[in-house]
Amino acid sequence: MEAQSLVLIANDDIDILRQLKTVLDHQKIRSSYAASCEEARQCMLGNRAPDVVFTGTSFPDGTWRDVLAMSRTCKPHPAVILTTRLVDMNLYFDAMEERAFDYVVPPFALDDLAWIIACAAAQGFGRRKQKVASFA
Repeated sequence: MEAQSLVLIANDDIDILRQLKTVLDHQKIRSSYAASCEEARQCMLGNRAPDVVFTGTSFPDGTWRDVLAMSRTCKPHPAVILTTRLVDMNLYFDAMEERAFDYVVPPFALDDLAWIIACAAAQGFGRRKQKVASFA
């Protein structure tokens, strides 16, 4: 039996958190929450690193770049997806250049976000191998 995927939501925007949580709950995907870079670090250093991390762009103690750097210290590495209300092409290109998995802007379509999560969890970024079908 494969382990259930775990998603970390590192974001201090309550509306984005609610939208992501709704999708994850609907897909029966376990999730945890962090409102700062330090909380995200603690979650990533726990007994089990998340498979996917949704991160906001800024926190009182850092930015998305800090969360992305922390994710690279995890074994295996989680896929990191930026979530922001801003449609900012420069930020998008920066995130892709830094090897973030994706960049998403609310409102989130349930099916689209579920697909992104499935692809991120299944991607071979050195993480556990997950079957996309396990998210259906």
